[in-house]
Amino acid sequence: MKPLFYIFLSALLVLELLVLRFQNSLNYKKSLAESNSVDVTLIKDPASSGFYQILDFGYFKATFNSADKFRVGDILRVKSFSTCNKDNICNLYYKKAYSIDKIGEKWYAGIVRLFLDIREKVNNLYLRNLSSPYAELLAGMTLGIKELPDKFNQDLIKTGVIHVVVVSGFNVSLVISALFPLLIFLGRRCSFFISILGVLFFVFLVGFEPPILRAAVMGLILLYGKYEGRERSVLAALLVTAVLMVFISPLIILDLSFILSFLATFGLIVFSPVVKKYVSFKLYGLEEDFVSTLSAQVLVWPIISYYFGRVSMLGPLVNILVLWVVPLATVLGFLYIIFAFIFEILGLEILLFLFTAVIKIPLIYFSQVVTFFSRLPFSQIEVQIGIGFMAFYYLFICFFLLWMIKRKSLVLQ
Repeated sequence: MKPLFYIFLSALLVLELLVLRFQNSLNYKKSLAESNSVDVTLIKDPASSGFYQILDFGYFKATFNSADKFRVGDILRVKSFSTCNKDNICNLYYKKAYSIDKIGEKWYAGIVRLFLDIREKVNNLYLRNLSSPYAELLAGMTLGIKELPDKFNQDLIKTGVIHVVVVSGFNVSLVISALFPLLIFLGRRCSFFISILGVLFFVFLVGFEPPILRAAVMGLILLYGKYEGRERSVLAALLVTAVLMVFISPLIILDLSFILSFLATFGLIVFSPVVKKYVSFKLYGLEEDFVSTLSAQVLVWPIISYYFGRVSMLGPLVNILVLWVVPLATVLGFLYIIFAFIFEILGLEILLFLFTAVIKIPLIYFSQVVTFFSRLPFSQIEVQIGIGFMAFYYLFICFFLLWMIKRKSLVLQ
């Protein structure tokens, strides 16, 4: 019993530390909301909305009507109108600024901006040579750029495949699975460190979104296991990653993308063995996509219903039909970056035209399948569950998992 006692005690201490960190961060965020003049760092390049810029500072966003050009890494003095009402209830998310002045910049600003400029050039390459929505679709698959046409974006949501055009764990695992085995001839140590650099390069290129950070940290933990020649527990890697991310940035636990990424991965790990027992059909390996989609949806659908008021009914089916082309399109997208620049420099327009035609094939197939199923009247249902039902559902899932483990029908890995 002693080992279990120490594990339980350690878990309580970690939980208490995370709660304290979260409370401190929340109090700091509230102090920023109550202040009309704060010095904060811009964590993303500003987005535009009409005449206004939307600036993201992590703890809050601010709207500002100005032609001044700000960039990620800038330290700005933000003066804003009061966001607190007469009952001293403050808007913790948005400020309406009337004055923003740059007072400095972070040491890493130049590095992040370099990668953002590279990302923008690659996106322009896609837009220049591919028509819409194929250019935006490929940019989403490879770089996580979310600039899809509104109609196509709604079709992706209706059919439950919007996750495909959001860079996630799949892309990070693709980088690791490509680099580590291919470079093993250089030696395990060299291959290991080059793979780490490849993951870091990819993260800097696509941005520091929570799903990417989750996948990168988790992937590096599992990569270290491969380097040591020992299999690491995927579930343990996920939990360690979540604890590290919440400890470093406590308020990330309120981020919807982090919640969905964590729950989808947890569902994939835990429920895949259970679902696989009841999937009897074989379809050239495509049944794996069905199992993965259904396993992830077990934990994700209540959150989607609660926040968006709708649930896709055709998600598993559409995922079976389109997921197999995603690795193909993603790999071709990365190769396209290299060869398109070479063809343009050398003036080999015919080769660029042929390569563009080839890469459009999986993208056309993907978009046509999504468009067809999105037009079906039962592609999604309008349902918004309450917080009470959601709490009961996740409590039931917990008891179900404990029951499965007790019966030894489920072995967590």
